[in-house]
Amino acid sequence: MGRVHRTRRTHFGGNIYGVVEVALLALVAGSDLNFFQYHHTYYENGQLQRIIGWAHPRLLELLRYPGIQMFVDGTFPSVPRAFHQCVVLMVRDPASRVFVPVVYTLTTNRITSTYNRMFGFIADAVGQPLKPAQVVVDFEQALIDSVEARFPTVRVIGCLFHWKQAIGKRMVVLHFPLLRLMEVGIMDMLTVIRPDDVDLAGIRFVERRIRSRCREETIQYSTERWLLFWVYFRRTWLVLFPVNVWNVHGMDLQIVSRTNNPLERFNRELNAAITAPHPRLSAFVGMIEVLSRRYVRLLDDITNRRAVAPQQGAIQVPVTVELTRQGTVRRQMRQGRRQNVPVEHVAILDHGPKQDRAQR
Repeated sequence: MGRVHRTRRTHFGGNIYGVVEVALLALVAGSDLNFFQYHHTYYENGQLQRIIGWAHPRLLELLRYPGIQMFVDGTFPSVPRAFHQCVVLMVRDPASRVFVPVVYTLTTNRITSTYNRMFGFIADAVGQPLKPAQVVVDFEQALIDSVEARFPTVRVIGCLFHWKQAIGKRMVVLHFPLLRLMEVGIMDMLTVIRPDDVDLAGIRFVERRIRSRCREETIQYSTERWLLFWVYFRRTWLVLFPVNVWNVHGMDLQIVSRTNNPLERFNRELNAAITAPHPRLSAFVGMIEVLSRRYVRLLDDITNRRAVAPQQGAIQVPVTVELTRQGTVRRQMRQGRRQNVPVEHVAILDHGPKQDRAQR
C-alpha cells in the first residue's frame, strides 16, 4: 500500500488534483485530444476556492454557433467530496436536435464571481465569446446574476420544472391537503399570462381555480394558509425572482415545452451513472469522459444516418390566456358556456387599472 501512495506522489506531485492533468485523464481516451480544459484556484473571503472543467473538443464546437440555446444547472449528489457541485452546460444542437452536455465544471462554491470565472474559462476553451439567444437556468440568484451580466442581451429563462417543484415544496410545508394543484392549468397559469397581469388579476384567477378544485375534492379551503402561501409567492416569485425570469408569455410554447428541462433529465442520468455519493476524482472524470464520447458517437451516427435523434420528453405548458375588462369577460364567459369552450380559451377578468397595481 505504501508503494502505491509513493507512486501516486511521483506521478501527481503529492496533490490529488494533479490527477486531472496527467495524460491518463487529461486526454480523450484513445486520442491526443484534450478533455481537461481548465483548472483555476483563487481566494474568496480568505478561503481557497477551485474550479476545474472538462469538455470534449468535438462538443465544444457546438458552442461556436450564434443564437444557440444553452442550459446551465448544478448537480450535487455525484460530485467528489472536496467540491460543492458540478455545473453542466448543455446546448441544443440544431442539426441533430439533440440536447448535448458539453462542459462539466466542478466548483467549491455557488457564488456569482465563481460563475463569472467559469463562463470566462468556457469562452477561452471555445476560442471565442459565447453568443446564445436563450439561457435556461435553475432558480439560483448567483447563477442568474452571472448569466445576466455575462450575456446582457440574452433572454434568461428559469426552468419551469424547478419552478413547480419549489412551489410544490412550499405547499407541503404549509400542510395543504393532497390536491391536484400542480397539474396543468392551475398554478402554472401564472407562467403564461402577461407579466404585468400576474399580480393582481392572475393571482385572483388562480385563487378561483383553487377554490373550485377544493369544492370538487370536497376539501375545506383554508383562507389563512393560502394567505401565507401568497405572501411567500410574492416575496419569492415577484421580488426575489422577477416575473420575466419564469414567465414565458409571448414565447413559442412548443419550444418552451420541448426545451425547458433537458438538464434535469441529464442530471438524473449522470447521478445514476455515478453510484457512489462522493466518488474519487479520477472515477468522476472517467465517467464524464465516457459520457462525452457517447454523445460524440451519437452525433456522428445521426449525421451518417446510422441513428435517429432520441425522443425528448416535454413539460406540459397551459394555454396562454389574456386578461380583459369585466364586461368583455362576462360576455365571453356566457358565450363559452353556451359553446362549451374550455375556460383556458376564455379571457380573464383584469381587476383594476395597471397604474394602480404598479403604485401598490
